[in-house]
Amino acid sequence: MPTENDPLDPEPGQAVYTPGILAVYNTAVLRISQPLAWGCPSRRILDLYDRHVSANHLDIGIGTGYFLNRCTYPVERPELTLLDMNPNSLRVAAGRLRRYSPATKQGNVLEPVDLPEESFGSVGMNCLMHCLPGEFTDKAAVFENVKPLMKPGAWLFGSTVLGALPDQNLLGKAILHSYNRKGIWSNYTDDLDGLNKALSQHFDVFDVTMVGKSALFRAQR
Repeated sequence: MPTENDPLDPEPGQAVYTPGILAVYNTAVLRISQPLAWGCPSRRILDLYDRHVSANHLDIGIGTGYFLNRCTYPVERPELTLLDMNPNSLRVAAGRLRRYSPATKQGNVLEPVDLPEESFGSVGMNCLMHCLPGEFTDKAAVFENVKPLMKPGAWLFGSTVLGALPDQNLLGKAILHSYNRKGIWSNYTDDLDGLNKALSQHFDVFDVTMVGKSALFRAQR
């Protein structure tokens, strides 16, 4: 368990998601910083969902439920489970997705997750990894904890901003400095090699595509 001032404490990365922040999240993050700071239009992330989301899907670090609300499911009534440390995010996303009656669970994905093993056909973790504390060697615990929840053949997919890349633009540099200083993000040392190594520890089949400064990744159990 994290202790006070523990650099691996995930609390700062999730506590920022107050009702006020969530009210402007879609505009500030998905329509402004995502394309302008990181060079990754949100439609590229939506395409990940459209290609890999299943009839029984687990989403981790859910934000506002933006992509789950817009993606195309393979069935009319998918079974959705939302996992997040922040109760505000769970409430907002569950409200947006109420037509699907999603299950919600509050928890820390850096620890083993109390959900049935081999129960999900897909797992999404969009904009999660850069909010987690530590290096990719620490963040790899996410893949270790999620893999047992995936059915054989299931896809895990998501995106993360890599901070250790050259030629960040002025907006990107400002956001990286501010968020890392406040502990909201911990990605100054996140690079492509570290992400690939973290994925390779737990998956034989995986790939990473760079879109601007964002890494779009997927891995199959």
